[in-house]
Amino acid sequence: MCMLKSPSSKTRSKLLDLMIIILFVLILITTNIIPLGSSLSIYDLDEGIDCDTLCAPVNDSTPPVSSVNPIELYWMDNEILALTATDDHAGVVAMELWYCYEGNDPILFVVDDQEPWEWNYTWPAGQGEYGFFTIAIDCRGNREAAPETPDVEAGYDFLEPVSWVNELPYDMESFVFDIDITAYDQGPSGIRNVQFWYRYSDDGISWSEWLMAWDDFEPSNGWGGVFQAPYDEVMYEFSSKAEDMAGNLESIEEIRDTSYQVSQSIWYSNEHPANGTSSDNGAQTISIDLTGIDPESIHMYVNGHYVDHQLTIITGGWRVSSWNDHGFANDVVHCRVTARNSNGERLEHNWSFSVSYSITIPLNTGWNLISIPLILPDNNITEVLSSINGSWTKVFYYDASDVYSHWRLYSTTRPDIYNDLRYLDHEMGFWIYCTRMDNLSISGCAPQHTVIELRSGWNMVGYPSMNEMTVAEALAGIQDPMLEVCDTHYPYDLRDLAADDMMEPGKGYWVYVDSHVIWIIDG
Repeated sequence: MCMLKSPSSKTRSKLLDLMIIILFVLILITTNIIPLGSSLSIYDLDEGIDCDTLCAPVNDSTPPVSSVNPIELYWMDNEILALTATDDHAGVVAMELWYCYEGNDPILFVVDDQEPWEWNYTWPAGQGEYGFFTIAIDCRGNREAAPETPDVEAGYDFLEPVSWVNELPYDMESFVFDIDITAYDQGPSGIRNVQFWYRYSDDGISWSEWLMAWDDFEPSNGWGGVFQAPYDEVMYEFSSKAEDMAGNLESIEEIRDTSYQVSQSIWYSNEHPANGTSSDNGAQTISIDLTGIDPESIHMYVNGHYVDHQLTIITGGWRVSSWNDHGFANDVVHCRVTARNSNGERLEHNWSFSVSYSITIPLNTGWNLISIPLILPDNNITEVLSSINGSWTKVFYYDASDVYSHWRLYSTTRPDIYNDLRYLDHEMGFWIYCTRMDNLSISGCAPQHTVIELRSGWNMVGYPSMNEMTVAEALAGIQDPMLEVCDTHYPYDLRDLAADDMMEPGKGYWVYVDSHVIWIIDG
């Protein structure tokens, strides 16, 4: 049988004392001896225990005050940000956490009704810059006013930057030379520093480990520095590794950025290959005297890069049937073949050939959304469109990077001083109005590696490749893009594209992305 134990005399005495104190407080309130909004703390002298604060049942109009505690770093790459807040009011019963994204209106993230005030923030708007503040609510329902500016700010960036060593002449007679590096951050934080790496080989087959030469933290004059080659008569391969403000670090690619050789005494022989001749598909016939030549020692370089290649024996020599092309220097391809004879002597031959592509883009009467898929020697708009003089009157381009005025125009009917669209290149898509059907003919080099910045929202872009690809292939790695292409059979002359639809050279596109991203197209 369960029995409830009666309170001891000491306990009964404490309860009686507490009731007397409560009665006394009520008398003080009714006689206005205690001001409105006051609180009284009771301290137990016997036990030394601080009892709960007694809130007088009166009007309290003073709102509490709170703030988000400082954050150690501004830019971060972690998916969760730990936020904490403090308040200076003992009666706070709830705390709201608010955030602003890219300077937009505040959005409520979470309401917490229990201390401690701490949250795991998950960057709901994706990459970008955020501001945070709190609004506290006390037990009387008083609500803290939102601050004029956020309590703290932070940025989120999870994409690695991209960089590469810019091309230099292959043979360097000096042991000390300047290195220039191009670096882009695919996220919003920006480049913090760029590392320069190298490795070396005396035969082009066995290579040393990658070694870091220096780390550049000063982009005022561009990324780069001075490299002092530690060894002569060897080949070098260079690469770069960029780090952004959020701590994202680029990985060195298996394919090196560029290759160089430091040499002061290159020996030439009459046994070296004769001139190559170019064909329509770019394959080269190389006449090689096989006497005394070790086939395993033959190496090929295109535009300063060592390339994997395939040689086919034909009458009078070998044909280079394929190579992994790294791109063109202007409209010329520079080739180099090296080998060693039975005496171990180094043989080599250099030759060049021009590569030029042409494309004809059909234009309908009215508006056409097109692009220039080639690198041209002159990007002046009148020069680019010279083949259709008299057939067009207006060109519009939407510049997503210009926050003040997105649209740029060139019109043949207005004074040239008022035209703010002067150039067209392979990264741009553009609307052109034609007064009659015509064919735009252009010639140039096919781009091999193009970097286009896509801003949050709609972007008007070109398709800088001579090879058709599906939308999924061309925009691989970009999350949930939306694309539109010109089609006069649809409203507004635009048709949505699906992932398996083809992107074609000569056409322009509208591309929508949720946040700023870098689009890299390898031709």
